[in-house]
Amino acid sequence: MKIERSSRKLWLARVLLATASPVVFFILAEIGLRLLHFGYSPHFFVPDATNGGRALIENSVFGYRFFPRRIARVPDPIRITASKPSKTLRIFVFGESAALGDPVPAYGFSRFLSVLLSDRYPGTNFEIVNTAMTAINSNVILPIARDCATLPGDCWIFYMGNNEVVGPFGAGSIFGAQVPPTSIIKANLAFKSTRVGQCLNQALESLGKQGASEWGGMEMMLKSEVTLDDPRLPQMYRNFTSNLNDCIRAGLRSGAKVVVSSVLSNLRDCPPFASRHPAAFTSSQLAKWNELYDAGRAELAAKHSAAALAHFEEAQKLDDSYAELQYCLPFVTLVRETANPRCAFLKEPGIWTRFVSAAIPS
Repeated sequence: MKIERSSRKLWLARVLLATASPVVFFILAEIGLRLLHFGYSPHFFVPDATNGGRALIENSVFGYRFFPRRIARVPDPIRITASKPSKTLRIFVFGESAALGDPVPAYGFSRFLSVLLSDRYPGTNFEIVNTAMTAINSNVILPIARDCATLPGDCWIFYMGNNEVVGPFGAGSIFGAQVPPTSIIKANLAFKSTRVGQCLNQALESLGKQGASEWGGMEMMLKSEVTLDDPRLPQMYRNFTSNLNDCIRAGLRSGAKVVVSSVLSNLRDCPPFASRHPAAFTSSQLAKWNELYDAGRAELAAKHSAAALAHFEEAQKLDDSYAELQYCLPFVTLVRETANPRCAFLKEPGIWTRFVSAAIPS
C-alpha cells in the first residue's frame, strides 16, 4: 500500500512539474522581455508621449498582430482625449478602406459625415473618430471596437464587410491562417498580445514563415482565388456573424447608439478576379458557351439589351457558375433603363446598398 501511494505521489509530482514548468517559464520570459522593453502595446490607442500622456493617439504598430511587419497597415492619425469634451457628440467610425477613405482619407466618409452633420446641426460640436484601416476585416475591427468601448462615445458606425474573404483570417487571406474558428482566432490574438508571443512571431517572420514581404494591394490576392462553393465560406460567415454581434454588443454596453451598414460598391469597376468553368465541362460545351457569351458581350456593347440577355441566359443554361457572366448580367438592366449606365447605378437598389445614418437629435 505504501509503495502504491508513493508511486501515485511521484506521478502527481511529475504531472504538476510538467504542467507548472512551462507556465513558470512563460511568466519569467514575459517579465524579462517587458523589463527589456521588448515588444509593443496591442491596443489601438496609446498615450501621446508629447503631452505627458494626457491625450491618446493611434498605435502605429497595432497592425503587427494581423499582418507581417513589412506590410502591416497603419491607422490614419488620430488624437483624442480619454474624457469626451463637454457639449460634444463623439462618433466612432469602424471599417476598412471605404470607411477610411483610401487612398485619400481627407476626402473620405468621415470627413463628409462631419461636414453634413455640422451643416445640419450648427449648434452642436461633433468629434468624428475614424478608426478604419486598409485591408482589415471584422477579425481586426472587433479588437478595435473593444478598445473604443473603454472611451465615452455617443454613436458607433460600422461601415464594413468588403474584406472578409481577403482580410486577416479570411478564406482568401495571404497574411496567415485561413478561416480558423473564432475561438482559435481569439486565442491567436491573445497570445500575440504577450511579449513572448510577439517574440515568437517576429522570429517566424525573420525566418520567412509569415506571408508576403511586400505590399501589392489587391494584386496580392490573385493567386488566392475563392470560388462561390468554397467549403471554407460557411465558417467565414459564422466568424463574421460572431464578430459583428460582439462589436454591436460592445457599442451598446458602452452606452453608444449603434449604426450598421454594408459598403457601397462600384460594381462597374470591380469585375471578378478570375472565373472558372466546372471541371467536367467538355470542349464542345466550352466552345458553345464561349460563342453565346461573346455574342452577349457584343450585343451589350451595342446596347441591345434584349438580344444580350437572350445570349446570356442560354449561356447560363450551360454554366451559371462562371463569375464574369454573373458580373455582366446587371448591366443588361442598366442598358435597358438608360443610355447612360453610370446614372442608372444610382437608381438600381439591387446593385447599391443605401447607407442609413443615425438621426442625431437637435
